[in-house]
Amino acid sequence: MVSRVPCVCYFGGDPGPHIIYAIKVSRRIVEEAKRKSIVKRICWETNGLVDEGIMKEMAKLSLVSGGIVKIDWKAWTPAVYQALTGVDGQRAVERLKRNVKIVADLASERREIPLLVVSILLVPGYVDEEEVFSIAEYIATLDSATPIVLLAFHPNHLLRDLPPTSKSHARKAKEAVHKAGLRRAFIGNEWLLGDYY
Repeated sequence: MVSRVPCVCYFGGDPGPHIIYAIKVSRRIVEEAKRKSIVKRICWETNGLVDEGIMKEMAKLSLVSGGIVKIDWKAWTPAVYQALTGVDGQRAVERLKRNVKIVADLASERREIPLLVVSILLVPGYVDEEEVFSIAEYIATLDSATPIVLLAFHPNHLLRDLPPTSKSHARKAKEAVHKAGLRRAFIGNEWLLGDYY
């Protein structure tokens, strides 16, 4: 195990399809790091739709290792969620609520580094400040210190008929996060923002 690699991150597509193997490997990494007294953080980027027991195990591995769980929440309204992803929006939003709560509850055990981070992709015409406010309002009931990362959309792959996210859209979304009661809102990939609409 190379000691100068401090973090093992599962991202670039949801780890769900290979989660059993990722958890098994992560347990070994955490055990070995503890034995050698070195830092090996386990971090996840997920759509948040895995089984609740699996989410709890993922969060525990991140908690004990100093890593994070970043949940990408597509939309609050089930119909919008379904339009963006093709999965059953009602079931997805309910699962997200439960899984975010699981991680938020564990986050109270470690305050110095946030365990839970929620990202929201600002898709023009779909994910507006009202969608963002509803997601943030729910999260604020769990833990008002949870960081929210608002991401600019760019039509590189799908939805090519949409413009990239505008600066005003991102600003309104950030204001909605604060209005909902969350203190920590960040705009990621700002270089994609422009005066598109």
